[in-house]
Amino acid sequence: MRRLRIGFLFRRPYGAGHVSIFPKTMQALADAGVVVDVIAANGRLIDLSAVRVEHDLYVLK
Repeated sequence: MRRLRIGFLFRRPYGAGHVSIFPKTMQALADAGVVVDVIAANGRLIDLSAVRVEHDLYVLK
């Protein structure tokens, strides 16, 4: 069976002091066997038309 692939779309990566539930959520998903990828735009807006469909689910943050 193929593993589920989830892509998380972030405007910028999380800093060391930033508090968010997303890093823990992504780690829990990875621990459960899900392929988790972070797609960060480094502070720029993400052009969704340029995102290739490579995942089963995308989470836009």
